[in-house]
Amino acid sequence: MSPSTISIFEIPLILDIICESISPKDVWLCRRTCRLWSRSFEPYVWHRIRLSRRTARPPAAIRLLQQNACRIRSLDIHIADTVFLVPSCTRLTRLTFYGGGSNNNNNRDLSRLGDHNSSNHLQDPQQPVATRLIAQNPHLERLTIAMEFADLAPEYFSGPVLTGLRHSTISTLELHLRQTYNVAVLAAILLYCPDTLSELTIDNTARFERTQFITELGGSDGLKVSLPPWREFSSLERLILRHQLKFQEEAILFPLLRHSPHLREVTLPSIRMSHSDTMVTILIESCPHIDRMLRFSEHDDLTHDRCLDILWTYPGLIEFAFCYSEDMSPEVIEVLLEQSGSTLEVLEVSAGFDTDNRERMGACISQVLQRCPRLRRLRVVHEWEIEATGVGLQEFVGIRWAALEWLEELEIPIGSPGFFSLSIDEGDVWDRVMEEERIEIEENRLEAQQQRMVDAGRVLQLARRLTVLPRLKAVKLLWMDPVVPIEDVLKFQKEEEQEDEVEIDESFLRWMGLKRVDRHGSK
Repeated sequence: MSPSTISIFEIPLILDIICESISPKDVWLCRRTCRLWSRSFEPYVWHRIRLSRRTARPPAAIRLLQQNACRIRSLDIHIADTVFLVPSCTRLTRLTFYGGGSNNNNNRDLSRLGDHNSSNHLQDPQQPVATRLIAQNPHLERLTIAMEFADLAPEYFSGPVLTGLRHSTISTLELHLRQTYNVAVLAAILLYCPDTLSELTIDNTARFERTQFITELGGSDGLKVSLPPWREFSSLERLILRHQLKFQEEAILFPLLRHSPHLREVTLPSIRMSHSDTMVTILIESCPHIDRMLRFSEHDDLTHDRCLDILWTYPGLIEFAFCYSEDMSPEVIEVLLEQSGSTLEVLEVSAGFDTDNRERMGACISQVLQRCPRLRRLRVVHEWEIEATGVGLQEFVGIRWAALEWLEELEIPIGSPGFFSLSIDEGDVWDRVMEEERIEIEENRLEAQQQRMVDAGRVLQLARRLTVLPRLKAVKLLWMDPVVPIEDVLKFQKEEEQEDEVEIDESFLRWMGLKRVDRHGSK
């Protein structure tokens, strides 16, 4: 099977194989073409290098990498491999390095045997020089660190490295942190960030060795690196914190918020109830310019009053996410639409752990769709254990869709009025949860058959309304039980005698989430 991507290190080998199979004249022409390639195009090939899959590389390939290190602008590499690029790689603008593992599917085989095993290199006392790439590239604009186990350790961030970080021009910093590591290292990285930092992402699923904020960072040579006091992040405008905060909020989150007065966008994780009020208070007092506020967690600990405080403090929100649980009154929706209805572009709503939320959620969605003319994305989060959170199909069809000319993405659970859904499987838009015997009985009833045809007509009406939206590119309608078979929708359309109606083909219905199923719900 041919590879999907040819490594630049394989080009000389491929050339040698070709030359063995062609005439001498063709060999001359081939090598002449390669010389032209080397002079004109090869430098651009080296601008972006990704060595995320650590495989055995011959010495010639390593030499080729070292010879062209000065041409690299964007680099994705294992921290153990960076030793080959010090000190010649000095023109980077984007750098991603990781150790021990990775945060994505492309970097899952990092510890397999190759020309150098990562665990052996990480134990090499000379390995701390790897992070000198940060210090020797003063024009870095984007830095991504993905670390696991104890790889994000003090010896990798010594004084020179932190000083280089402080004097760089980094505008975007991403930290994807896994397993167990020292909270002091994270504090050091943040405190030594340059004044140019405008975007910070901390994707944290780690457990910290120390949860107490400390003021010194231990180095591999026994020296101590003093941490400066918290300073103002004058350029930071975007802060994204994913997953739960498993370190003390007082140590990292709260100082970050207090010292970032120009924040405009925040994505906050779920935090402990005891700190929720404090977080909102700090936000309101320290960050007056926020217009995008999202929650990574689908169910947060914000109380009704605290949510209202946020909505009153930040009029003109562009993006917002919140949990519309049973503790929230309809006043929250009214204030949101009053303060930000004309500017709101993205809204994510979670139903919390409510079990009787269909009517409230339906009213919420209906108001949002009718009073937010600039809405681009609407997502209603349903959780697998939540019951009856769907928007009624009849009410959903009655919305004035033609006014939503900016709508691009739509994700909503939908159910037929009067029915109760037991559960929904997130990966299956046709989750039939009721017993087969009950389905057979209901489908044999004339009333049930008539109801299905009525619902089929509503689905067809909805499809026709969606076709008029010029920017709509993604629809995920999570059809709740009892579902409307796609055959019924097509049958209903054929029985219609209205020639002026737009005909909807099966592919569009499938795009809406409808699929062919038999009467027992199997696919």
